[in-house]
Amino acid sequence: ILSPGTYHKNTGSETFIIKSIRVQTLVIPSQQVMTKDNVSVVLHAVCFYRIDDFEKAVFNVSDSEGATRHLAQSTLETLLGERTLDQLLSGRQEITERVAELIDEQTEQWGIHVQALEIRDIRIPDNMQRVMAAVAEAHREGEAACVMAKAELRAATTFS
Repeated sequence: ILSPGTYHKNTGSETFIIKSIRVQTLVIPSQQVMTKDNVSVVLHAVCFYRIDDFEKAVFNVSDSEGATRHLAQSTLETLLGERTLDQLLSGRQEITERVAELIDEQTEQWGIHVQALEIRDIRIPDNMQRVMAAVAEAHREGEAACVMAKAELRAATTFS
């Protein structure tokens, strides 16, 4: 590990490996995940990480970015497979925090600190969206019928 400055290198026997100290953005490729209730969803996520220990990042893992990407993908897939679709949609923040913690624990030995992981988009199949819309509409119609029945009951007791 070299401090800033000008250096000469022997091109035959030395190699410089350059790593950035800034926060890196790692786009996790979209992946199809099966939830606990057997719903297939497509997921897009982004991971933000920084290299804290350059020696570990260079000597403990051959491709720190690729390793972090694959670890994030597999961790997301595992954790989302343990949740239902409803839990996935409603508990997005909790899931992203948990995944970031799990990845950070694993990448610590590589000298990498995962600051955050964000699920950018969750896509549900079109037929499932239609089913969910139909269920929501039936629920609203049921509530409207209950309100109407209560109003008729009050009107009947008022006029009798």
